[in-house]
Amino acid sequence: MRINPLASYLKELLVEPADSNPGKRNGNHSSMTRRVILLTDGDHNEGGSPAKIAKRLKNAGVIIECIGIAGQSSEVNETLLKKIASLDEQGNPRYCFIGDTANLIKQYKKMSYHIKAI
Repeated sequence: MRINPLASYLKELLVEPADSNPGKRNGNHSSMTRRVILLTDGDHNEGGSPAKIAKRLKNAGVIIECIGIAGQSSEVNETLLKKIASLDEQGNPRYCFIGDTANLIKQYKKMSYHIKAI
């Protein structure tokens, strides 16, 4: 069986809840925050529960930013995406809707200030 390279990378990057120290990766980055940026319309046809997976990631210290993307907000499952998203300092979901390319690029640039290659 061939292993998907992206899945292998994510498995290494993301921490399972059983890990006793989710803030560290390979023992070297104790102050690092792990962040997932999810760009989706919120529809899922595969088995499993995105909300349960998100809960496991959040319990492991991963911040999940959700961007709902479609032509109109009514085409996005905002209820699910807000449930998946981590909460910010004010208790609001880290969720936003974006309906066009220009605003998507703007949002990604804004978020990129918090990203550091490791």
